[in-house]
Amino acid sequence: MASKDYSRQIAEMIGLGSDSEFHQAGVHTVLDIGCGFGSFGAHLISLKLMTFCIAAYEVFGSQVQMALERGLPAILGDFISRQLPYPSLSFDMVHCAQCGIYWDEKDGAFLIEADSVLKPGGYFVLTSPTSKPQGSSLNAKKKNVFSPVEDLPRKSVGVY
Repeated sequence: MASKDYSRQIAEMIGLGSDSEFHQAGVHTVLDIGCGFGSFGAHLISLKLMTFCIAAYEVFGSQVQMALERGLPAILGDFISRQLPYPSLSFDMVHCAQCGIYWDEKDGAFLIEADSVLKPGGYFVLTSPTSKPQGSSLNAKKKNVFSPVEDLPRKSVGVY
């Protein structure tokens, strides 16, 4: 899916007519966790949104290197073992697409950390593949991994 279509879908999910309305909705700064090759971030920058990318080190080619080559501020970071390297209340949107983080681990500590860098009224956007898992029990486990996340905001994260 093209970054523009993806961005439009996110805008519609949060009640906007198009991604050109992010500014009117108060979205000016975005943290893209596990930024892939920076396509989404590059599109957001074209919309004049300040976008920061953070991704883990990869042995066979770096997502961060690709993001930097696209002109995005990007850093290597291991979100799973450390706090995010940003001050509290830094971002209007935190985005994570297929980033491989199991948000329900450690009693929702990763979700709480993402919440800490999110400004009040900000958006946490978590997307995953739309295809249904088939076959092995490992795939079946992946299918259900996000169901506990629905309960975490009520249990662990303050609602603003």
